[in-house]
Amino acid sequence: MFVWERAAPNRFILFTQSRTGAGVWYDGSKSVSVTIDAASGEVEQGQSPQQSLSGADAALDIRLVDAQSITGGTRYSGGRLRVTSAQEWERFIPVVGLSSCNIEP
Repeated sequence: MFVWERAAPNRFILFTQSRTGAGVWYDGSKSVSVTIDAASGEVEQGQSPQQSLSGADAALDIRLVDAQSITGGTRYSGGRLRVTSAQEWERFIPVVGLSSCNIEP
């Protein structure tokens, strides 16, 4: 799954892959490896629109909504990413997302 900030400059900020249980989050200054701890919601192309993730310095909670089928995937026109720092500060980021799957080897 691919996730971007909804507001300009629409930075790409998160990639997750349910098959591997892992992903990468861009925190604004560096890329951080994350692990998918839990997933729920209606699975599209092997990806869940609700995921809880953990990284070295933060916990992430993604909730994508307003799913729209597109050729080869699903577009989510809304959602939010909650980032909880190691110091327990929370930040909410409005997001959009895309789920797709390439089943070819």
